[in-house]
Amino acid sequence: MALVPAGRASAWTLAYHDPLLVPATGKPFSCPDPSVTYAVAPATGYVLVCTSAYERNAFPIYLSQDLIHWQPDGFVFPHGHQPRWAVHSGGGSGGRYWAPEINRVGDRWVIYFAAEYNAKKIDLEVPGDGRLKPRTMVIGYATATSLQGPWRSGVLHYRGQFNNVSAERESLGPAIDPSAVEDPSTGTLYLFWADESAQIWAGELSPDGTTLDPQIHLVLRTGEPFDCDPRDHHCTPTASATCSTAGVAPGTPATTSASRPRPNHSARSSRSHSRSSNRATASTAPATPRTRSTGRTGTPTSCTTQGPNRATSASPRSAI
Repeated sequence: MALVPAGRASAWTLAYHDPLLVPATGKPFSCPDPSVTYAVAPATGYVLVCTSAYERNAFPIYLSQDLIHWQPDGFVFPHGHQPRWAVHSGGGSGGRYWAPEINRVGDRWVIYFAAEYNAKKIDLEVPGDGRLKPRTMVIGYATATSLQGPWRSGVLHYRGQFNNVSAERESLGPAIDPSAVEDPSTGTLYLFWADESAQIWAGELSPDGTTLDPQIHLVLRTGEPFDCDPRDHHCTPTASATCSTAGVAPGTPATTSASRPRPNHSARSSRSHSRSSNRATASTAPATPRTRSTGRTGTPTSCTTQGPNRATSASPRSAI
C-alpha cells in the first residue's frame, strides 16, 4: 500500500508492509480478525491473536514492542489441547475457530471466540426449539494466568440460550464475533456479538468475564446481511442464504446511540467496505459494537434482498 498527497504524487510515498511474516518463508502471514491488547504485566508489550479457521493449531499468539515487529509465541489451542466441547480443527472434517478477542481481566487473560460446538460431547438446548444443530458456531471463552496456558475454556453463549428467560427472543444464528467493552464509570463488563447475518446483541458479563447475564438485548439489526454489498447486492456464501429474508420492514424506529464506554484495551481492524457501508444506528446501550474485518469473505455470490440497504435499531430502551 502506498499513500501520496493529492496533486503532489512525486513529493513522497509512504509504504506499508505486512508486519506478520511466516518464519520459514518470510512471506506475509494471513491473520484475519486480529485482536491486539497492551499488557503491562507480567511483561510489557503488545499481544495479538487472530482467526485460524481450520488450521491444525488454533489461534496463533504474536508479541511485539512496537506494533511493527512481531514474534510468534505459540497458540491458544495447539493440536491436542483444544476445548472438549468444540469440534477440533485440522483434517478434512475439522472445526472452525474464528475471531478471538484477547482481554486482560483482573490478573488473568480472557479470550472470547467463536467455534463449532461438538454435539457428541455436549448437549445445547434452545428453549422451545429443541437441540441446537450440531456444529453450529457458538461463543466460547478461555482463561489463563499465562499466555503459555494452560487455557481453561467453556461455552459462554449460543443462539437462543436465554429465550425462556430473556425479554427479547434471539432467533438468528450462529453466534459469532464476540467483543467485550468496559463501562469506565462502573467497571462493568459487557459482551457484544453478532447473530449471523443481520443482528448485533449485547449482555452484561460477570466481573470475571466468564458468565453472561440472561437478560440480553438486541442492539442493532440491518436491512441487509453484514456480508452483502448494498451497491450490487453481492454476498459472501455465509450470507447469501439469508439475503432474501433479512429485510427490515419500513417504519422500524431508529434511535441514536448512547455515549460509548472505553473499549477494554483491545484493538480491531476496520471491516471491509461491504460491511462498513451498512450505516447503522444503535439503541440506547452501554456501548456500540466495534467492527472488524472478518477475513472470511470467500467468493462473492449473487443474492436478492428486500428493498434498499438500511440499518435500524432495536426498539428504544434504557441502558443495559
